[in-house]
Amino acid sequence: MARPNADLVANFVPTPESDHLIERIAERLDVQAALIPALEHGRQSYGSFALVDPCSGQGRPLFTLARSLFGRCEPRRDGPRLLFYTSELDDVRAQETIAQFQQHLGTDFYQQRRHALSGDGFRVDWQVGSLSAVENYSGANLLFANPPYRHSKKSGRLEVDFLDQYTPALVPSMGGLVYIVPHYSLKVAAPTLASRYESIFCYRFPPGLWEQFSQVVLFARCRYEPLPQATAEWVAAYQQIVTWSDDAATIPTLPELGAAGERLLLPTDRHGGFTRWAMTEINARSFSERVRPFRDSDSRRTLGLDLTTRDLIAKPVRSATNPRLAMYALALTAGAIDGEVITANPGLDLPPIMPKGSFEKDATKTGESHDQKGNLTGMSLVEKPSLHMNVLDMQSGQFYEIKKGSQPSGATTLAEMSVYDLFVNYSYGLKAAFDAKCVPLHDANNPAHLLRLHAMKRSLRRTQVHPVITTMKLWATGQPAVCIGNVGSGKTTYTTQVIYEFSPDHYAETMAQLEQVLALDGHKVQRKRLQPIQNVLVMAPSHLLEGWLEEVTSCLPGAEVVFVESVRDLYKLARDKARSAAACAGRAYVSLSSPKRMPSWAIRSSAPSPGVAPSAVPVTAT
Repeated sequence: MARPNADLVANFVPTPESDHLIERIAERLDVQAALIPALEHGRQSYGSFALVDPCSGQGRPLFTLARSLFGRCEPRRDGPRLLFYTSELDDVRAQETIAQFQQHLGTDFYQQRRHALSGDGFRVDWQVGSLSAVENYSGANLLFANPPYRHSKKSGRLEVDFLDQYTPALVPSMGGLVYIVPHYSLKVAAPTLASRYESIFCYRFPPGLWEQFSQVVLFARCRYEPLPQATAEWVAAYQQIVTWSDDAATIPTLPELGAAGERLLLPTDRHGGFTRWAMTEINARSFSERVRPFRDSDSRRTLGLDLTTRDLIAKPVRSATNPRLAMYALALTAGAIDGEVITANPGLDLPPIMPKGSFEKDATKTGESHDQKGNLTGMSLVEKPSLHMNVLDMQSGQFYEIKKGSQPSGATTLAEMSVYDLFVNYSYGLKAAFDAKCVPLHDANNPAHLLRLHAMKRSLRRTQVHPVITTMKLWATGQPAVCIGNVGSGKTTYTTQVIYEFSPDHYAETMAQLEQVLALDGHKVQRKRLQPIQNVLVMAPSHLLEGWLEEVTSCLPGAEVVFVESVRDLYKLARDKARSAAACAGRAYVSLSSPKRMPSWAIRSSAPSPGVAPSAVPVTAT
């Protein structure tokens, strides 16, 4: 294994300084562009040139490289200001790096000392941009990386983790890379190098150094934008890097000083550097890239993180069941189908439209008051809501204000139509849009959503079947249900059927059906919140109690209905509960009470009847 002594020094092996290695590396870099002045703000300027070493060790290699490239490290008027940025995990070596800053930078040391960080290189945070009208920094001109060599859980090699972490610090299309690693690490780094870098070439360490750690030095320049994988250029670069990794004999030896060889051209924008270079408590860059808030949480749906931009305009909502046509006006004003294009009914020569509705308050006179002489002294006005609609003709691009009205006008153009005409002529398209945006828990039009109901003595009417199934699904998913209907619409029968389905004798079969049907749309049954129903408490006005008695017994003749009008009735039920199981067999209670005469009590029987679905469930009838 490479670097046999690495574990003794926290996986750190310094870049060799023997055999003029650093100077030979410097000869492979062309920085002449940085030595040519440019006219800025009326005078010649060389700007700045930034060098980064995220694993600086004692700091000598980076400063030796800079001196070999520019002939000095301290500021001078005949060249760019050199800015050095380092980090070192080991405290002792970090102090030695600071000493190199002081030795080589002269008076500039006091401004650059803060660039020498002590800590984990993965916790360095940097920023580019403007500090003032004349100070603008664009990143690193040269990344000198000799990272620790060892396995990593993230990419497979720690050397590649450092490469991924610091590549974004380079100036796009200008920043250069000097990458010192064992040759076998190149295979893991190949995808990143082929995608993010160009002008790639590689040399192996000279004899005497190569035998120790099988190291190579790879030169490359950062691309302006990542190269997509599978392109011909990417494949060629990737295959070349893998070849170097698999067969080190294909890698030429680093040329001697003064010898010919490939060189990496480093253009410069004269704005190298960072506005911020600091150590943080965490690896902020990796954290921001990898964290995915609410990835596995239902909160994603609450915040809309699972939606497309189109859906965010009009977020799909869950409804208990299919909305009726009369509800479309309310949903339209609530923005349920904002951004949707609605087509006309088949056979009508009308353009597709994008509708938008709102309710306006119209004052309607309901009465007047006059004095003895007949003069008007007062007037009664009532505000009534009226639907106001605007539509966009998607063919002509023209807006139309639809006339108010709830009666047909016979108009055949958008300019003349009333609201009533619009709903009639575009009813098919409106229904399709609402079906897509208002997703029902129970779809009455989908046979797969139906449940098999258990027969009572009184059969359900066709109009009651779907409300019963809808309520069962709401309860099963932990949601409340309210049944509102006119007198005689069958609310009592509906309520009795729902409770009957969750009685102890039918509970297991009912829950199995619900789990199977609800799973089709990704819903889960909450069994802990819905146990078998043993007893039922009905709260109703006193004059309706007899009616409830008749309704319940006509649906479930085996049910025992008990009136709870005083505390005495509760004592009687308690004595019944204390009887033997044999004496109570076949008995269950539906308790009826009047809110005016008795508070709400939940009563549980000792032996429920197989015929009654009475855990106490309050039932409210409107």
